[in-house]
Amino acid sequence: MHANDSSPLILIVDDDPDGRSLYSYALKAEGFRVEEAADGFEAVDKAYKLRPQVILMDLLMPRLDGWEVVSWLKKNPVTSAIPIVAVTGAEEEIRQKAVEAGCHVVLTKPCSGTRVVDEVRQLLAAR
Repeated sequence: MHANDSSPLILIVDDDPDGRSLYSYALKAEGFRVEEAADGFEAVDKAYKLRPQVILMDLLMPRLDGWEVVSWLKKNPVTSAIPIVAVTGAEEEIRQKAVEAGCHVVLTKPCSGTRVVDEVRQLLAAR
């Protein structure tokens, strides 16, 4: 399946290039358009400019972490309604804080591309 201009745009934010590549490949194979960001600053910039339909967010990154990015995006009216899927290797307590911070779904690393695609589809269907 190939993406076209009307396909939903998914922004993948992860400092690990292998993680970005895995999720990008899985989403593109299912017809989604994908943009990638390697850090929190790039994520905020791309989210404001591109307004993706869903953001896949690693919470633990250097410089500007996913927590700060989620906070910025949820406070800005341009990006506040974009669903965020947190992907983290963090403990259950941290996962609950991610939901409280504004993440719609929290997936635990390692997470399969199929699981990511399923969660993105569910979020898009709910909108």
